[in-house]
Amino acid sequence: MLERRNRPTWVLRAGAMLGLVVLYGLVLRPARPLLTHGLALPAFHAAAVERPGAFDVVVRRSGLSVEIYRAGDDADRAFASWTAPPGLLFLLPGLFLVGLRPRRPYWAVLLACHVALGGAQVALVAAGIAWSDAVFEAYRFSQTYATEAVGLGVPVLLYVLATRDGLREDSGEGSIGT
Repeated sequence: MLERRNRPTWVLRAGAMLGLVVLYGLVLRPARPLLTHGLALPAFHAAAVERPGAFDVVVRRSGLSVEIYRAGDDADRAFASWTAPPGLLFLLPGLFLVGLRPRRPYWAVLLACHVALGGAQVALVAAGIAWSDAVFEAYRFSQTYATEAVGLGVPVLLYVLATRDGLREDSGEGSIGT
């Protein structure tokens, strides 16, 4: 049974986690297709002007991702694909951060990192479409490794930095068991 002094922290954690899930479901998830249509597609179409007819750009999966097909290649397999951030690799680590430190908006830092990485990936794909297929390799590296490094590494880094700098409070807010 929980002690009376720990109930506010538990309630705070549960409320903050529920708030993040609601924010994701009502704001971030619907905003992802807007990022696709408002940011990625215009950038990819503008880049395709540099090498006309080299690539076809197709929106897939409810507007959350864009697939790039090379003209003349097998039509069943995309040459590259871009997915709008932030996805599940934001939500789950964000819940981890909220659960550990509900009074600090570390989830917002994680969100900013995901959006910045998504923008950088749009730039890489657009550069690949416009200039060189070799740039797609840099994009594939960032898609494979940087996305997961941000999703899994940034929360751990934020927590370690917070505890190292003495931001952990004596009330036990930083420990999971309270």
